[in-house]
Amino acid sequence: MRVLHVIHSMSSKLGGPSAAVRGLTLALAQQGVHCEIVTAVGPGAGIDVLPVPGVPIHRFDTEFPARFWPGFSRKLGAFLDAEAKRFDLVHAHLPLSYSTCAAFHAARKHALPYVLSLRGGLTPVSWRHKRYRKWIYG
Repeated sequence: MRVLHVIHSMSSKLGGPSAAVRGLTLALAQQGVHCEIVTAVGPGAGIDVLPVPGVPIHRFDTEFPARFWPGFSRKLGAFLDAEAKRFDLVHAHLPLSYSTCAAFHAARKHALPYVLSLRGGLTPVSWRHKRYRKWIYG
C-alpha cells in the first residue's frame, strides 16, 4: 500500500501534529507501507522540517496568502494534482489549510480514498484562535 500524507507544516514549532505525522509514518513504514509526506515551508508554515528516516518529504515554498491560509503553495497543489495518482490513499492532517483542500481536490480528481485527521483542529479553542482566518469556513 502507498499512502500520501499531507500536512501544512512539518515544523517542530507546530508541535503535536507534526510529531504525530512523524510517528505515524515511521510506524507504517515499519509495517511495510510506503509513505511519503507533502508539506509547505516558509512564512506561515515554518522553515524547519522534522526529518522522518526512510520517508521521503516533498517540501514546497509557501507564497502569498500563506500568512492567512496556512500552507498555501501553488507548487504544492500542482504536485498533488500530478502525483496523487501514484498512491492508494491520501491522508490529510489538520483541517482549515490550503494543503488539506488541495489534497482533497487531488484525491477526488483521481478517485482516491482520503482520510482527514483533525488533531484538535475543530475544537472550540481552535475556532477561537485566529478566528479571522477561519471565517471563510463558516
